[in-house]
Amino acid sequence: MQITVKNEGEKPVSIREYCHNFLTINSMALGPDYKIRMDSIKDMGKDVLNGQIKGDGHGFTFAQYSPSPASVKVPLEEIQTGKPNIFEWSMINEASGARIDVKDEIDICGMTMWCADHIISVEAFHKLELAPGQSNTWQRTWIFDNI
Repeated sequence: MQITVKNEGEKPVSIREYCHNFLTINSMALGPDYKIRMDSIKDMGKDVLNGQIKGDGHGFTFAQYSPSPASVKVPLEEIQTGKPNIFEWSMINEASGARIDVKDEIDICGMTMWCADHIISVEAFHKLELAPGQSNTWQRTWIFDNI
């Protein structure tokens, strides 16, 4: 998906767009079978971080099922993208054998992962600074595959 935003006003615009989707694999409940891989974030350890969200090295998993919403924020200082303006992550469900790989071609300025019940939403924040008449285009790609 390609998105373009243009400042058609008379004043500069400074915003943070959050690029996200609510994703699930076969409506399977959150739990230890789900793995969120983000090679570009710092090592999150192995402890429970919030609700049932648990660090899993460079990513997250879930200690157990919980229908309650929870989120984890990762500030820009803890994100090291290997390629300029590209933030990549994967959602894996080991029980189903399925995965979703996501590539956001954005100027990332932070990330939040929100989840509840069977839904995961990785929200990559895109910094936009647009002078009048200026535009910005970015792209998001999803690949649905087997593990």
